[in-house]
Amino acid sequence: PNRYSTRYNLGYTLEQLQDNAGAKEQLQKAIELDPTEPESRFELAKVLRKLGETDAAQQQLVLYQKQLKDISDHSIAAQKSTQAAEAVRTGDKQKAVALYREAIAALPDNAGLIYQLALVLNDLNDLEGERTALEQAVKIDPAFAPAQYQLGNLDSRDGDTGGAEQMFRQAIKASPGYVQAWIALAATLAMESRIPDALQAVDSALKIAPDNSEALELRKNLAAGQALR
Repeated sequence: PNRYSTRYNLGYTLEQLQDNAGAKEQLQKAIELDPTEPESRFELAKVLRKLGETDAAQQQLVLYQKQLKDISDHSIAAQKSTQAAEAVRTGDKQKAVALYREAIAALPDNAGLIYQLALVLNDLNDLEGERTALEQAVKIDPAFAPAQYQLGNLDSRDGDTGGAEQMFRQAIKASPGYVQAWIALAATLAMESRIPDALQAVDSALKIAPDNSEALELRKNLAAGQALR
């Protein structure tokens, strides 16, 4: 009783037998079980029209058409992103950018695709384009820690340690186990001469990854710097 295909096939069969009321009930249950399958909405629209429920039938058709478009958009985006990844692998970064943009045009709210574009733009040293893409990804997904971390790196490169600190902290808030974000935060705090805070941040990284060589080296340097004060 809780299998989508059973309900859909029963509804379709009842429709063929001209039992439109029974078909309506089964198709509605099929939609409840799996709202993402478009064919049940199409068949339900046909049944509703036969029952004289034209407004409800039109609503189902609108949803059916939207779902078909969503499926098509996801298929296009998947194809283009796969081609883009292959272009990156073969070293054709400009082609990868164009393909990622085509994928994003199909799925403009997919933060992951936009982040992948940002990484390729970074490889091409298009830092302005990278920042725009990263900011767009974070706007779509405010808890996208890798994008926040990369924005922090861009701020640090621009000499904006305050902005970098803020982005690294946001990345850590979104993903408390993000070791690289803790290390980057510690390094940023050290640049601001906030050694105790930097030591606290690097110790947080070492609690997560005790053998991390970068964190161990940074802690050694921070401790030495504090001893000279």
